[in-house]
Amino acid sequence: MRLCAVASSSSPLFRSGPFPAWTSLSSLPSPPPLPPLSSLPLVSLGNRGHRRRSEPPLSSLLPPARRVLARHDRPCSRHGALPAPRSPPTRRLDSPTVGSLPPAGLHQGSRGHAAAGAVAVQRSNLELAVSEAHTPLVYYYPAPAADGGSATEEAFFAPERLKAALAKALVPFYPLAGRLGVGEGGRLQIDCNAEDALFAVARADFAGDDVFRDYEASPEVRQMFVPFVPSGDPPCVISMFQVTFLKCGGVVLGTGIHHVIIDGVSAFHFIQTWTRVSRGLDVAAACGPPPIHDRTLLRARSPPAPALDHHPVYSNGRPRPFVTRVYSVSPKLLADVKSRCAPGVSTYCAVTAHLWRAMCVARGLAPSSETRLRVPANVRHRLRPPLPWSYLGNAVAIKDAVDRVDDAYVRSVVDYLEVVGYPGKGTPLTPPESDLWVVSWLGMPMYDADFGWGTPRFVAPAQMPGAGTANVMQCANKDEGIAVLFAMEPDYLECFHEVFYDPRC
Repeated sequence: MRLCAVASSSSPLFRSGPFPAWTSLSSLPSPPPLPPLSSLPLVSLGNRGHRRRSEPPLSSLLPPARRVLARHDRPCSRHGALPAPRSPPTRRLDSPTVGSLPPAGLHQGSRGHAAAGAVAVQRSNLELAVSEAHTPLVYYYPAPAADGGSATEEAFFAPERLKAALAKALVPFYPLAGRLGVGEGGRLQIDCNAEDALFAVARADFAGDDVFRDYEASPEVRQMFVPFVPSGDPPCVISMFQVTFLKCGGVVLGTGIHHVIIDGVSAFHFIQTWTRVSRGLDVAAACGPPPIHDRTLLRARSPPAPALDHHPVYSNGRPRPFVTRVYSVSPKLLADVKSRCAPGVSTYCAVTAHLWRAMCVARGLAPSSETRLRVPANVRHRLRPPLPWSYLGNAVAIKDAVDRVDDAYVRSVVDYLEVVGYPGKGTPLTPPESDLWVVSWLGMPMYDADFGWGTPRFVAPAQMPGAGTANVMQCANKDEGIAVLFAMEPDYLECFHEVFYDPRC
């Protein structure tokens, strides 16, 4: 078997379980609910700041299950039948609270960053090779301890507070309140028109432990917790958020930000800003270095001069059925894995190498077969001059050799995508059957998401993109080690589990 190390360093970017069969969505009794879905138009802010009511209401963009009731008692072809609920759930047919949310300061036609009608931001070439879909994440906040707080104390995860902070946070991150549009040559662009971000409030008839005790990312989890609108053809909503109140008193924040807009570094920068504003900081202090929106920093050279053939790195496989599991890497297992690696190996490289080996053994790859490891690498600090840390966009490139990504490599990738385009465009981002794609969130501030009621207990993708994809993440409690979310074909799971937890196999 020939191993082709496509990458070995960390990446900025961005998971079906025992939950009840019904999820009911309801308006919250306090604060007062927003108007019904059918009465909420999309708000378009142009030079005059007027509302155009000719556009469809948000309810027309949401599937009926999201507007009324999300039902999950049907078998899923990918994950099998869902487990039975622990207790009979209550079915309620109330609608969720949903609203259109332009950035604060732009409601009255303030020009600000984005209110000049249709400021278009072109996508960089690196953004041609990312999934043209929203990245769904879930943040689970357990119920606060009962401490007999005063009657005037603000409610846990008060939606009005979150909405007000979100509107302010969107000002420096104004592309997130825009729409995907089409520019010259049919290329997608970001229309920064301050139309809105989608914000929803829902109530669910199950407890957090029903989902997050043995978490498995799946389409069902995404449907329950993350708003959904079509991700492909423009115009398309760029950012969506949903606060779901659970029966146990806990809360799940679901986020869906379009991947063609930002990578993980930028996404977590935005979440940090939003949460800090919610805690009372002004936007400038909450944001820190302001987002850099200049996509020309990653444009192709003139004329383009790719030095390498990057096609094998940017190739896709066929979609396959898969299930997702969370594999814990305890400090003891991590030490054992590292002891079998070269001295000085990083945690990420050791865990990824161990994951890759276990996958190859579980799939029974022939000794003469070729397998590739694909890892996106953050290129902000690799360019000359470096990109600012606060660059808002996708600043990732796929490595095709260990420690090879430098300025020359990144410029070659950008030029290659300018000349050839993305070979996998129009097909799902799925690894070939012999390959592994790994995303690292190690070192990411994913748990720095305190809106004023404490940090989340668990953060993860709501759904994985396909078989052979993995996320390597730090646990909320760093003393507990590393968590690996891995999506794999069901037939290989038993063997993979055995090899993963016994490095001697």
